[in-house]
This record gives sequence, structure tokens and C-alpha cells, in this order.
Amino acid sequence: MQEIEFGEANILKKSLVAIEVLTDAMEQLKAFVKNYQFKSEEEEIRFFKELKPKIFSLLIYYQKVYNLEINCPTSSMDVKREYYKHELDPLDDFSRKRIDFVRYYRVGLSHLDRDMFLRNQSYSGLYLDSFSFERNDSFSSAADFWVAKLMANDLIQVYINTELQSIENYGMKTDNSFPRVKLSWTGKKAELIELLYALDALGCFNMGDVSLNQLAAYFENVFNTAKVYTKIIIIVFDKRIIQCRKRNITNLILLFNEFA
Repeated sequence: MQEIEFGEANILKKSLVAIEVLTDAMEQLKAFVKNYQFKSEEEEIRFFKELKPKIFSLLIYYQKVYNLEINCPTSSMDVKREYYKHELDPLDDFSRKRIDFVRYYRVGLSHLDRDMFLRNQSYSGLYLDSFSFERNDSFSSAADFWVAKLMANDLIQVYINTELQSIENYGMKTDNSFPRVKLSWTGKKAELIELLYALDALGCFNMGDVSLNQLAAYFENVFNTAKVYTKIIIIVFDKRIIQCRKRNITNLILLFNEFA
């Protein structure tokens, strides 16, 4: 995913390539799980609660970004602003309708995991939103789609808020506290992200009382580089998925041990 994220500037082209790669990865993972015998219930729960949603959420995210941008109005900044604000509503609506599950997942509870994340189980109160990957009982649990959707919504919210911030900054006069000539980051975004991680780890700003997304947003504004925080979130899925695809699908199952 890192190769895609940094290798293509056009968001529509980037999204289409990502969708193709992730769809293929999901199909291969589906084929693998069909013939794989989980060693324990705990391993199966970890797969459907952690690994599959991490990959699936990126597919949902890129599909949403593609649809967002292909339908985005271009008539004026005011119209674009209202368009993006409207697109935030379904994200809030999703969480509001599933507030009990959202709390369960966000807090890190586990007492209902057997019902939610083992196959051929049912949990009252959950209805399954469906993708093509969910139509096979061997590759779905009652709630793994919800986890993926929740993770994707987090990414989508960051993306939309970044676009809204860009609209707000459009045409604004440079604040007197900044130099009149605005510097642009011309190095690789991967290098900037490494720098941000280092600064965050060392607590170099406000005695460490600054979140990584705040730091990224500040650098986006000062150094004229867009969507750094979105890339930071996505980077955790970087080359490992692609490398696993190139080697052997069995390596995909090993990823959830890394993310445990």
C-alpha cells in the first residue's frame, strides 16, 4: 500500500489501483481461510476481529474516496464545502445506530467475542451489512464487517476533514506570524512521515502534549503538503500486504500475530 500511496498523485487513479490490489488480497485471503483450520477459537477470533478488518477497512476506504471524488461538485468552494459536510453525516449515523457495539469495540471488551467473531454464530442485536466477501459463511463472522466499517469510517472522516480544511485555507491571506514566502516540502512524503514519528516519539512540541494528527496537520499547513495524516494511518498496512501476496498467501495469516 505504501507503493500505491506515494507512487500516484491523482486520487482517482490511486484509489482504483488500491481497490484492485485489495480486492485481489481479499479474494486470496478468502480462498486461504476456506482451507485453513484455525488452531483454536482464540486464533479464529483474532483473525475476524483484527486481521481481516484491517485489510477490509482499506478496501472500504478507497472505494468511498473514489466515489466521493468522482461525484464531488466543482462549481464553487461553498458547494464543495457543503458536499463534504453532508458526507460526514452517514459516518455519524453508522456509529449512532450501533452505539452499543461501538462502545464494546472502542473500549476493548471481549466477553461477547465468541458470538461476534466466530463463524456460524449469531448475536442478537447485530445485522450484517454485506459485501461480496461476506456471502460465504466460511469467511464471515457476525461482526467483523462492523469492525472494518468502523475503521474505514475513521479514515474517511480524516480524509473529509482534511478536504474541508483545505477549502477553509483556500484563498486565505498568510498570517503575519508566518513568513511571507511559504515553504513547500519537496522531499518524499515517506521521509516527512518518518520525521513526524520521530518528533512525536521524542515529545518535541508542547512537552509532548500534542497528538500525532495535530502535528501532521500543522506540518501540512506550514510546509504546504496535503493529506500527511491520512498517509500516516494507511502506512501501517504498507508493503507487508503486497509482499505477502507476492510470496505466499499463508503469510497473510501471520500478519495478525504482528498486529496483535
